Amino acid sequence: APLIKLFSPAELRRRLGERLDLLVSDSPDRPDRHRSLEATLAWSYDLLEEPERAFFRRLSVFAGGFVPHAAAEVAGAAEPEALRHLRSLMDKSLVLRRSAPGPDSVGESRFDLLETTRELARRLLREAGEEANTVEAHGRWFRRLCEKAEPAFAGGDQGRWLARFDAEYDNLVAAVEGAAAVGRLEDALAIATASWRYASARGLYREAHDRLRKLLDTPAAAQVEPRLRARALTGLGGLAHLLCDLQESGIRLEEARALWEEVGDRRGVADILNHLGWVKAQLGELDRAEELSRRALELHRELDDLRGQAVAWNNLAWVSQYGGAWQRAAELFERSFDVRHACGDDRGAAFARILRAQALVFLGRLPEAREAQREAAEEAERLGDRPLEAFVLVVAGLLAVRQDRPEKAEDLLRRSVAVWREVGQLAGVSWALACLGEACLARERLEQAREALELAEGVADCAESPVPLGSGAAGVTREVLGLGVPLATALADARAARMRHLDETGVYCHVIADGRITTGGDIARAVACGADAVMAG
Repeated sequence: APLIKLFSPAELRRRLGERLDLLVSDSPDRPDRHRSLEATLAWSYDLLEEPERAFFRRLSVFAGGFVPHAAAEVAGAAEPEALRHLRSLMDKSLVLRRSAPGPDSVGESRFDLLETTRELARRLLREAGEEANTVEAHGRWFRRLCEKAEPAFAGGDQGRWLARFDAEYDNLVAAVEGAAAVGRLEDALAIATASWRYASARGLYREAHDRLRKLLDTPAAAQVEPRLRARALTGLGGLAHLLCDLQESGIRLEEARALWEEVGDRRGVADILNHLGWVKAQLGELDRAEELSRRALELHRELDDLRGQAVAWNNLAWVSQYGGAWQRAAELFERSFDVRHACGDDRGAAFARILRAQALVFLGRLPEAREAQREAAEEAERLGDRPLEAFVLVVAGLLAVRQDRPEKAEDLLRRSVAVWREVGQLAGVSWALACLGEACLARERLEQAREALELAEGVADCAESPVPLGSGAAGVTREVLGLGVPLATALADARAARMRHLDETGVYCHVIADGRITTGGDIARAVACGADAVMAG
């Protein structure tokens, strides 16, 4: 309280990073151990036996808590001894037990130190000359955890490992930074590489990308074991792709392919071909994308790798979608879903399901689309997957527009834009904004539609990625509706006619925009005006 006289609340908050030095009293009627927070904690520390002191100091390298067997290994104690130390430290209020955020994968309680306690323990660790060795032990333990989890993120048991990494995320970040600081670059790279799929599921694209790039751009990274470097470059290329930096993605993936070929790892080469196929599809190089995806499919078949085959089918579906072949896209997304589901890739299966739902919307098969969207929404909620949630919201918005519920569509699409922005996915932002423009037009909110279109245009150009549209069953051009009629007006009129026809007959007719459409912005405007598909060029 006396510090309020000296500092504003905002300044006090900033200074709490030095809480041990800040929280001091000079009252003469208090025992020495009560005159500062540091003295109080030091008094409790002095009551410990030396093995307990060493254990306490070494706990300071954990961030966000720890499970007992991790504490035992990092602190260099046998597990029964570690449990005795934990019990003693809890009795002295130096360690607290807390619940994990989500189901714990191994059924163990989690423990933690308060920040003030951790600050003192870390200072004591440094003074004892134990910091580097303990940080190194922390990195080794989390490297083993990550390498055990990595296959699960592409296969079965994803939900359990996602929940486990939710609880350990602060530790993962601390392990990467700590290992790099003490010269253990391979440990740091291994942790950052093995956790990139977790980061993609949680929408942590930017921070995971920057962390991995910083490690790979250090001079010592060139000397890292080739397979680890190839895996790291694959992860960095994947994250750059998710951030819509397709140029960087292509460069990193080609570097990875060269390394995989150098070490003779055919599975690594096949995975890279899948990544590159998706990148080329988003760049609009559809022939090249199909060629790479088919080569990947063939190689994964030779390796009997079901998940790799599913990814290749998914890429071929993207190629069909970008080319306007919605029926073929729906069939390929369904094939990808079947294979992913069979090999336990729940997250991948949910993405294939929602992408098939989108194709079904554009095919006018709305009941099937609605059921697929509902199932994907349930999986997104179960996994806590933010990017999947954003996909689900866009497709739900598209369904609402087709069902002539524009107010509901606008709400869903605005929520989707917010999630895409949160995760930093520009292509998703552009797509959702284009669909939002259509919903606004349906409500005759012309100014809001214009704003959404302009934003979609700008974001699409930055993303270097086309809005995922294609051809349908009928076309509408300037010529069809009359020479000199602006395309936007033609599309709006066609959209109104389409909805009347749907009400009268129950048949959904597709509207194709055709006429000097050459940029991402043109595509976004056409969609917002009511087009189901676009003929680019």
